[in-house]
Amino acid sequence: MRLQLHRRRDWIAAPVSSDGKDKHKTMTLNNLARNRRRMWRMSSSVAIVCHLTLFLALFGFASGQTSDLVFTINEEQPPGVLVGEIPTESGFTYTFSDPPVEFELNRNNGEIRTSQIIDREQLRKDVFDLLVLATSNSRTNPIEVRIIVADLNDNSPAFPEPTDRISFSENRRIGTQVILESATDPDKASNGNIVQYSISDGNSENAFRLVVIPGPDGLPIYIHLETTFSLDYESQDFYQLTISARDDGSPSRSGVLHLNISVLDMNDNPPIFDQSEFIISINESTPAGTRLLDVHATDGDSGINGVVEYFIDEDTSKFDVEPDSGTIILQEKLDYVSSDPYQVTVKARDKGSPTLYGRAFLSVFVIDENDHDPQISFGFYSDTGNFATVTEGAAMGSIVALVTVTDGDQGENGEVSLQILNGNELQHFILETLTLLVPGFSQANIFKLLVASDVDRENVEQYNLTLVAHDNGSPRRQTTESLIIHVVDTNDHPPEFQATDYHAVLSEGEPIGSFVESLTATDADSGLNAVIVYSISAGNDLQWFEIDSETGLVTTKAQLDREVASVIELNITAIDQGVQPMSSSTTLTVTILDENDEAPVFTNPPYTTSVPENIIGRFEVISVLAVDGDQGTNGLVRYAFTADVEHQYPGIFSIDAVSGTIFTETALNHEDVSEYDLIVRAFDAGETPKESLANVHVDVGDENDNVPVFYPQTYLVTIQENEPENTFVERVTASDSDSGNYGTLTYSIISGNAAGKFQIDGSTGEVTTTSGLDREEESSYTLVISAVDGGGQAAELNSEVYISVGDIQDNPPTFDESRYEFEILESAVSNALVGQVTASSQDLNAQITYTIFSGDPNGQFEINDINGEIRTSRDLDRETTPSFELTIYASGKNLFGRTTVDVEILDVNDNSPQFLRSMDSTDVVENWEVGRHFYHAEATDADSFPNGIVVYDIFTNPDDTFGINRTTGWLFLTRDLQGSTQDNYFVQIRASDLGTPRMTALLDLIITVRDVNNHSPEFAAQRFQTSISETTEVNFRFVDLEATDRDQGTNGLITYSITTGNNGDAFGIFPDGQVYVKNFLDRESISDYILNVEARDGGIPSRTASTELLVEILDENDNRPFFDNSSYIFNLQEGSAIDTIVGTIFATDRDLGDNAELAYSFVENQTQFSLNPITGIIKNLVVFDREVLQAETGQSYFTFDAVVRDKGVVPFQDRSSITIVISDINDNAPVFSRSSYQATISELAENGTHVLRVTASDSDDGDNSYIVYSIMEGNEEKKFHIGRTSGQITLIGLLDRETTSEYMLTIKAQDAGTIPMSKMIGVTIEVLDENDHMPIFTQSQLELEVTECLAIGEPITMVSATDVDIGENGLISYSITDGDIQNAFRVNPDTGDITLSKLLDHETKSSYTLNVTARDSGFPPQTSVTSIIVHVRDCNDNSPVFPQHSVVKWIDEEIILNTLVAIVTASDPDSGINGDIRYSIESQEPDGEHFVINRENGRIVTNARIDYEYLKAHSGVFKVIVKATDQALPRESRRSATSEVVIFVRDINDNSPVFQTHNAVVLSRDATVGSQVTTVTANDPDDGDNGDITYTLINRSVPFEINSETGEVELTRNIEASALSYTLLVNAEDGGQIPGRTSSEITILIVDDTNNGPTFAVTSYTSSISENTAIGTEVVTITAGYLDNTNADIEYYITSVIGGDVPREGDFQMMTTTGVISNGVVLDRELLNADSLYQVTVYAVDRSSTTPRTASTQEV
Repeated sequence: MRLQLHRRRDWIAAPVSSDGKDKHKTMTLNNLARNRRRMWRMSSSVAIVCHLTLFLALFGFASGQTSDLVFTINEEQPPGVLVGEIPTESGFTYTFSDPPVEFELNRNNGEIRTSQIIDREQLRKDVFDLLVLATSNSRTNPIEVRIIVADLNDNSPAFPEPTDRISFSENRRIGTQVILESATDPDKASNGNIVQYSISDGNSENAFRLVVIPGPDGLPIYIHLETTFSLDYESQDFYQLTISARDDGSPSRSGVLHLNISVLDMNDNPPIFDQSEFIISINESTPAGTRLLDVHATDGDSGINGVVEYFIDEDTSKFDVEPDSGTIILQEKLDYVSSDPYQVTVKARDKGSPTLYGRAFLSVFVIDENDHDPQISFGFYSDTGNFATVTEGAAMGSIVALVTVTDGDQGENGEVSLQILNGNELQHFILETLTLLVPGFSQANIFKLLVASDVDRENVEQYNLTLVAHDNGSPRRQTTESLIIHVVDTNDHPPEFQATDYHAVLSEGEPIGSFVESLTATDADSGLNAVIVYSISAGNDLQWFEIDSETGLVTTKAQLDREVASVIELNITAIDQGVQPMSSSTTLTVTILDENDEAPVFTNPPYTTSVPENIIGRFEVISVLAVDGDQGTNGLVRYAFTADVEHQYPGIFSIDAVSGTIFTETALNHEDVSEYDLIVRAFDAGETPKESLANVHVDVGDENDNVPVFYPQTYLVTIQENEPENTFVERVTASDSDSGNYGTLTYSIISGNAAGKFQIDGSTGEVTTTSGLDREEESSYTLVISAVDGGGQAAELNSEVYISVGDIQDNPPTFDESRYEFEILESAVSNALVGQVTASSQDLNAQITYTIFSGDPNGQFEINDINGEIRTSRDLDRETTPSFELTIYASGKNLFGRTTVDVEILDVNDNSPQFLRSMDSTDVVENWEVGRHFYHAEATDADSFPNGIVVYDIFTNPDDTFGINRTTGWLFLTRDLQGSTQDNYFVQIRASDLGTPRMTALLDLIITVRDVNNHSPEFAAQRFQTSISETTEVNFRFVDLEATDRDQGTNGLITYSITTGNNGDAFGIFPDGQVYVKNFLDRESISDYILNVEARDGGIPSRTASTELLVEILDENDNRPFFDNSSYIFNLQEGSAIDTIVGTIFATDRDLGDNAELAYSFVENQTQFSLNPITGIIKNLVVFDREVLQAETGQSYFTFDAVVRDKGVVPFQDRSSITIVISDINDNAPVFSRSSYQATISELAENGTHVLRVTASDSDDGDNSYIVYSIMEGNEEKKFHIGRTSGQITLIGLLDRETTSEYMLTIKAQDAGTIPMSKMIGVTIEVLDENDHMPIFTQSQLELEVTECLAIGEPITMVSATDVDIGENGLISYSITDGDIQNAFRVNPDTGDITLSKLLDHETKSSYTLNVTARDSGFPPQTSVTSIIVHVRDCNDNSPVFPQHSVVKWIDEEIILNTLVAIVTASDPDSGINGDIRYSIESQEPDGEHFVINRENGRIVTNARIDYEYLKAHSGVFKVIVKATDQALPRESRRSATSEVVIFVRDINDNSPVFQTHNAVVLSRDATVGSQVTTVTANDPDDGDNGDITYTLINRSVPFEINSETGEVELTRNIEASALSYTLLVNAEDGGQIPGRTSSEITILIVDDTNNGPTFAVTSYTSSISENTAIGTEVVTITAGYLDNTNADIEYYITSVIGGDVPREGDFQMMTTTGVISNGVVLDRELLNADSLYQVTVYAVDRSSTTPRTASTQEV
């Protein structure tokens, strides 16, 4: 029959639901395997087959995956670069849901490549979220792909303008700033982060620097250019800087700004004279008109500002100056009046505005005769008091001090020279002369004391120079002075270790805090330069060591572990604390010795393995492995079983001690022992071995090595006739020692049941009747029953069931007793009489025989079948079977009677006691009381009372230390263990029974005595005494105070501490008890220590002991004597008598004894004075006249040096200068150095500002020449203070030039004579104006609005400020100082005009608050700030933007209408209606309004029924294009964007399985058990578990089974001879959460080799049907029958359908009774081959036959 198909409909394969790739992969493999198993399996029928051909294509099966993929590609890659590969599967093609222009996707191999060069900075977003659709013929799967465009550092930072110009006024204060526009970098992250701004070129003399202000992220925001010194137009009027900006990329990129800077000239330089003072001397005979000298002043300004003229504005007629040349002319002849000079103030002024002035002082001395001594004074560069300093290593020529020598005389009388008299023996210093004119003196000399050679503090710490000054007068006059020079240390010596490297050896068991090494470095410097700090700079990664930063002591910080590291190399650094510290390093190598501190560790415990049973010979079971991290023998591992294993399984297993391989030594039997648990010891070879245990579980595999055995083997049963069917007959039992399937038995009747009267349950062995028995028909039956195990082995001896059909008139034999009881010893020999049973029968001729029916499975008894005597046939064992219950049958004339015999086995003592293990161990605590029970020994005896009663005694008992309870086995102490020296005891416990003869067993017990903390540590003495030198080095160990503790373990572990007496933390103690010097000792501070040292053990609670350590500190001559003054000045009034005490010098020495005994002496011999060497008293040896002394020597005092020495072995000394002044009387008034004083001061000067110093001198000596100063007039406002002794005028009140512009003070100088003398002078102080007014803005705040479309350069607004100051103080410049992070605005610094410098973006920033600063040009400048609020009005310059390119959503099918599917959200940075978004759906695939969107909020909801199966027939996925449009006006200006929403539908279980299998199968009667009959198939259009079908057989009684997954039907037992067919009820159930079920009835037709069945009406059938015809349409009707029997009951079955050369089960269905064939599915012609044909095989079966007949087939 041929069918023409008219239309094609695709059949979509159901997709596989998957939550992940792995799950999907598993499901895919399972489904493919299932499909293979479901392929049609045809039976090999030899019947004639006709063809109904319709070819359909077998649909494919594929799967997809939904895993997200993330790829990254660098920007700037050329087209065609591989981005990533999508994992592909066969049968799928891959396309972008919404293809981007930047990438292209290979639809076959899943490769994504670039399609153009991508510039990340030009992208809207640098992340592409794309949806890839994997499509096959049957389904579409989504793959979400994210492509990240990685930034490259391909953009350099760029400034807004490549060149800019700014200006600075000269003389602006240091730190004057100008804000610069910052650079930008469009790159991302670190590539776009500008991390550094620098001046890369043009910064001559480093005049400028950049000040960068960071933002919250630490990156620069504002850049200020700042001056580093006051600019000077006259030095440099133009700078051209290159400013570089560097990003943080790798490699980094830079951009530059060329900045032109102009320096504006100001009249900021007053004229400056070459000298501030001019000193000349002239003879009093010099005539008027003489040109005395030329003064010269310069002005650094340019132009008219630098033109200088000279004038003298004082009222004087003696001197004049030429205004242009500066020549000083004497107007009239001078007369010598006194030594005071004539003083003139010469002024210079420029012609700038305002005019600036300079002044110089002219002192004119008139030459007179020699009558003054030279005067020496010192000037120091630092305020050090009365001594000078020089830094060691100072360069030759460095100035140490200025020595001024003045002489009030004229000419040669005033010419002076200066020499170093003594103290310069090393020639380290020289003098250089500088001659100056000094007012008040005819001539003065300033000498520079210079460094002449290397000065090294480490060689000489202090110099005491004696200087002498001579004049050239006649007589010659001289003066001496002492100068103390302290050498200031510089850090010119690094610390030096005593050794280049150090080595230490430690055991890994050393306690924490143990001594490792003492590393000492020295530094020849002093002070902080010599303070050394130690540190471990490298090698201490494990943090095992620490170093004392002050002493260099290295100790352990943590427990050492050689197995982690055996050698540690520490780098130790010593660094001094100088300003520029110096350091040195050394290496400490620590070698760690091994201890046996690690037990072996098994690599993979516990171990599990299996061994086959019945293996003959040695068999390798498993190898165990343990590792030990120790070294040598400590790490050598050996293996053994524990004693319990040897005891429990003797001779069964062995282990190789070296390799750890376990072997069997005998064949194992699963039926005897199915598993073994072994414990393996791994122990090392250390002195105190350590061990570990591992469990090894061995399963003994079962083999089918046992056959079933019946017991009883013979059964005698009587069944009354006419009992109903299913009457219980007997239950036969067999056993099989195997396990599992091998031990599962199946029973069957193999003979004796020809009439079928009996049946047996194959699993239980229960025999029942199938119908009533009739004695007259058959009086007895003998059934032979077989038992077969799961491995196919049958019982060697079958069971026989003798069944007698009884009658109510029968008289079976009866026993004399219903139950017998007998006893017999278990030691009875074979054939021993047990007892006798007797039975009788009422039938006179009945011959009775006896049989043991049950209760004796091992055949240990036998019965005489004639007389009923029961005897033993084998040895008995009461411990195995203590009693037997025998069932005895008596039979006669096929009649049976039964009785029960109880046989009790009497015990004999044939079992020894047994301990649970042969060896054990336990612990006792040494302080337990006598009698304490601590171990329970327990043994058992399998015998019964009294043979099984066990008693205990101790067989081996060292020193009778232990006792045992005889009956309970509890072990107890019999003596105190605290005095015992043994750590372990070996005890043997004996267990004995009470049988005869007595039997025993031994238990070896190791008893370990556990220590308790019952001993305190003990020192060797209660007091120790020692002495050490105060110069002992730090970390030196000087005494060992080790204590002992008789306890063990942690109880005996001792730690030490110094509890009291350790003043200054001078000492420390190591864990081993060694006391060491922890800090430097100084006997002069502490001369002895009484330390209390405590030893504490590790017990809980701990115990302690203490001892006292007296440490005496021995003195060393480490202190030199010190005078209490570095110099002494004594006064001796002229005329004092000889031996008058002038004064006493005194020195101290902190040492003791000879080291502190002192002696005084003069350095040089003295004839005028004496010095007591012991007391230090100085006396005069002559009477002095001051005036004579002054005339003869030029001075009125004596200067000499004294020394003091101690009497140490190596003596120390000190030196002091002694000055003895011959005192005078008061006869001279003070004289000021000038006739008047002028000074200027700023009105903003702070209190404490020095104004000027007035100086006066008094030619008297001592108090008579001591001058004090005071302000007499002009200080009514209390603004000034004068130093009483210094003459320094200081500001003490705030000034205001606008209130008082000048002060006229009168100063008095008064000496301190008994009758004081004084003099007055005037001081004029001018108050200078300062910049004390700030600029004021005309508006304090301004608010305005601009559009974001404004062009660059467009004006915004203008600001204006005024300043009431004048000149530079009133010159204003403007700058934006805050609020303009983006540098969007620019202000003209001169005019205040604000313009736009960058395009505005309302969406980025809608408003700015700018701070504009007005700054004047004063010094320091004044500023004020105004705020400008700029509102940026929006333009519609942005389109809506969706955050994702595609949105993927999943929904369930059949969800209700208006269910929310997704919410799409677009953003528009515009404001107002420009950013107001409305949503719409632009298109949907497949066609139809399945979804609608809320135009306001973007909520997408369902609008039609969602059917997964419908979707499969189309694209497999919903695609919704959503459009977002802003609401700008006019409408044509609106902007929009689209986004794709891809919606996948999840399948629900809305379809039940539909069977595709035809309803009949042909099976040959000769088919063997295990044959495959057919494969049942059902289809479920759902997906995943919902479409995963499980098959079950409802009627289990048929000889068939079905595979639940594949549907394969298998024959499980032989087909019965009478069977014509079987009907299988098959259930198909899917895997849904609420499963769908369908049942089908399959008929299995049993066929013989003969073919005598019905005959078909025609030999072949042909028909046609159109494709897409509804299911159930009749195709053809088949008929068959017999010519001789028209009433035969014929049934029809389809057994095979082939279409397109493949099985097409279920495509057609058959009406069994009518033979009508109809289509079972909607047919599709395109699924078949070209001929579009089906071939259908039909069977006709005759159901009216009572005997099996073979059906015939015919082709259809």
